[in-house]
Amino acid sequence: RWPHFSVAYHRYVHDEDFRSIAAVSFGETLPLYKGSTPDGGLWDIGLQAAVFAYFDLDTPSWDLLNEDYNVAIPVAYRKEAFSALFRLFHNSSHLGDELLLHSKIKRVNYSYQSVDLKLSYDISDWLRVYGGGEYDFSRTPKDLKPLATQYGLEYKSTRKYYGGMVRPVAGADFKNRQENNWHSEISLNIGVSIENE
Repeated sequence: RWPHFSVAYHRYVHDEDFRSIAAVSFGETLPLYKGSTPDGGLWDIGLQAAVFAYFDLDTPSWDLLNEDYNVAIPVAYRKEAFSALFRLFHNSSHLGDELLLHSKIKRVNYSYQSVDLKLSYDISDWLRVYGGGEYDFSRTPKDLKPLATQYGLEYKSTRKYYGGMVRPVAGADFKNRQENNWHSEISLNIGVSIENE
């Protein structure tokens, strides 16, 4: 999850409880300091903050299902096609009132503090691959397992449409958590980036 402003529609086909979900996010990365490295690269340190929320569109009032809060201190490095990102961050998750009222889910305080490292390489102007790992050093509940890996690729079209304002984009992300016995969580996305030249 990267702090950004977005609205997305999710359609679940093998879920008995949910079918049509709206996913929204509000957030940004604020660079605080930038500089050069002795090897000719660039680095920066900043602050990230974001909220990610999910709404059930099949209910009359579009019930809030969940909202996650994320705050991080990222340190980034880039040289030519290679880049790296190290983050110290906090994440907390909160179930929506309507979900708790209409289900038998037991409420649990869920939050963690983590460090993660991601490495990426731009194979071309239109394709980037990345991978890395995460360690949760402080967790609630305490019995959560701390390790995870993440890897994937991103496609960014070299062509723009509608007067140079719309660019097709797509991505595939894979995450494996120790908590889930290393089973893959797969996220496939396609969309457009609206740009102002």
